[in-house]
Amino acid sequence: MSRTASCAPPNQRLERTGEQPCYFMRTTVAAGRSTAGRSAEEARRMTKPAVYLETSVVGYATSRPSRDLVVAGHQQITREWFARRAEGYDLFVSQLVASEASGGDEEAARERAAFLQGIRRLGITDAAGELAAKLVESGLCPGKPRKTPFKSR
Repeated sequence: MSRTASCAPPNQRLERTGEQPCYFMRTTVAAGRSTAGRSAEEARRMTKPAVYLETSVVGYATSRPSRDLVVAGHQQITREWFARRAEGYDLFVSQLVASEASGGDEEAARERAAFLQGIRRLGITDAAGELAAKLVESGLCPGKPRKTPFKSR
């Protein structure tokens, strides 16, 4: 099931995948991105859909199994997606997600940092700030972020 967000540019959509019922991921459609003048690695990346991973994705992928059945289901689905499907996407996180992932319990923070190795970081730009404001305004994202979503054990 796909939904198009009113605040997303025409080449972007918000997608809720059948394999990930627990959260939305922003997917940028690769079609139309020019590979001219790019390195072979950049051109290869541009042929894959781009997926922005928000903080809860990192938490579900790396945290110890939860006793809460819903959370445990989210963790399992997330881990299976990364094992089976992630290589088909160009993955990104923001610097804010990386910063949030470094909080909380030291051992867990190390695990999250290891998970984020090799995932490209997006810079903070005016356009990103404008998109974030529109997402909050539309109700697709909460307006008041927590300092860090990760608690110490």
